[in-house]
Amino acid sequence: NSGFYPNFPALFNVATGRLVTVPFNYHRRGRLHHDIEYNPRTETFLAVLIYGKRFRGKPVMVDMMVEIGMDGKILWKWDHNVHLPVNPAKCPRYRGSTEPPDCYHTNSLYWDLDTDCIYMNTRNLESFFLINKTTGHVLWGVGPHGTLPMVGPTAGHRGNYHGVEPIGGGALVALNNN
Repeated sequence: NSGFYPNFPALFNVATGRLVTVPFNYHRRGRLHHDIEYNPRTETFLAVLIYGKRFRGKPVMVDMMVEIGMDGKILWKWDHNVHLPVNPAKCPRYRGSTEPPDCYHTNSLYWDLDTDCIYMNTRNLESFFLINKTTGHVLWGVGPHGTLPMVGPTAGHRGNYHGVEPIGGGALVALNNN
């Protein structure tokens, strides 16, 4: 037993009460985790998939962003381990958890549909990133694993940021529930 459970994207129309669930059956390898975005133009979902992997014979948990169609098929993926490699020996294990160490723990996504870029926060890298979805390139990162340092009163503060949304002028709003 992998310890994973089936989970899936869903759309709920509050005006009609209609619930549409997407038949996402990737749970044999991992599970969707924390955040999901919906693109009404393409009727697809962007989500974080957390899955188990072995590094030097030891199990760890890693993340992958996936775009999922209404039929449940993965249309695009961006593996954190490929683009943001980490030392698995430094991946933290959570107190009381029976799961292997978690290398990324992506808490938040925001998919800017006009630029096709993704704002992403990874708790365990203590960094924000902007990723060009079209090219897969990391455009910038803020924090220890980024291209820009964190400055001001939050420098060196471990953030557990959720709900990242741009609010204009280069600013982002987020909830830190650390």
